[in-house]
Amino acid sequence: MNQADHNTQKMLLMKSLRTLFAATLLSVVVSGCYKPGCTDPAALNYDSKAKQDDISCSYTASVTFWTTVAERDNLIALGHNMLRFELEGVMVDSIATTGFASTSGGCNTSGTKTIAREFAGNTERTYKYRVKGDDYVTVYEGFVILKVDDCVSVKLEL
Repeated sequence: MNQADHNTQKMLLMKSLRTLFAATLLSVVVSGCYKPGCTDPAALNYDSKAKQDDISCSYTASVTFWTTVAERDNLIALGHNMLRFELEGVMVDSIATTGFASTSGGCNTSGTKTIAREFAGNTERTYKYRVKGDDYVTVYEGFVILKVDDCVSVKLEL
């Protein structure tokens, strides 16, 4: 092999190594820029290293159901001794009707029923609720919108 061929081969090898190095560097830089995850600091699963939101963020919120003493007494008179709370068709909690009455619907106050929910994707979620009495008769139903870290009060009235 003559000197010119040797130099040409050496230049081709150097060029190939530079191209490989550049491709590797570009790959590392690009993959470092695209780290999917939850980018919302208000979410339970916030990832400070995530660079692109992948809609996996999960949040919590609560709903407090309550009623007055007069309404509770009406429920008892109608034969409803137990109230069962359903969200999106799933029974999530219950309370004896005798213990279900309050002067206000404050979150986690005595005489109310507070139910926490975790949801993913959006910062709010609409739930269909039903409150069932004895024999699983639907006594109340409606919709409630839960927003991140909020506690929504729902007064139950016939």
